[in-house]
Amino acid sequence: GSSGDDSWYHSIQGQRFLSTGAADGSQFQINSYTTHNQYGAAIDVDASGNFVVVWQSWGSSSGDISSQSIQGQRFAAGGVADGEQFQVNTYTTDAQRYPAVSLSANGEFVVVW
Repeated sequence: GSSGDDSWYHSIQGQRFLSTGAADGSQFQINSYTTHNQYGAAIDVDASGNFVVVWQSWGSSSGDISSQSIQGQRFAAGGVADGEQFQVNTYTTDAQRYPAVSLSANGEFVVVW
């Protein structure tokens, strides 16, 4: 479950922190697709504080309903979602798992799984 609107057993949550270790704002839900479980998150942050989170999702609102898909969400430095949750994988047969992400200084990123 979550403090957001995801009532399944596993969701992806985030919490931003200041360099002092103090929480910056409240815990927030990363995933907007809330049907079935979300897990196995990875994150990268650029020098400006923008970040990308990727994770495994059981199913997807973007067409991968075979098994597990790789989902992503971009965020601005302030922790506000930048666009909509998106499906990373285009191959949709069987499970896609164990994502990792790398974000460049200019905001481009690559995801592997």
